[in-house]
Amino acid sequence: MGDVSIKMYDKFGCVLRIESTCNDVSTFRVMREVEHRNGTITEQKAPLKKSIYSLCRLFTLLKSANYRYLEFISSFEDHSNGRKKLAQVTAPVRENERSYL
Repeated sequence: MGDVSIKMYDKFGCVLRIESTCNDVSTFRVMREVEHRNGTITEQKAPLKKSIYSLCRLFTLLKSANYRYLEFISSFEDHSNGRKKLAQVTAPVRENERSYL
């Protein structure tokens, strides 16, 4: 998703942790007051500002994205195939006497 990503961690094989990161908050457009050059103020959709005051809106946006992601992965029926593929992808590989993860 560009500067925004959702990561999933499996803590100790028993706790699933979902984490969102955002490097550029201006990718989100929200309704806010915009001050124009002529001094007028209107409320319109504009990029989210990078400030402490935007944290609540950013938290709400990323939290809802995490919930949608959790809802998506919980709809999977059979988890055994995914576990096999995950084990295959995360297994260390040995090539030319070097080990890669």
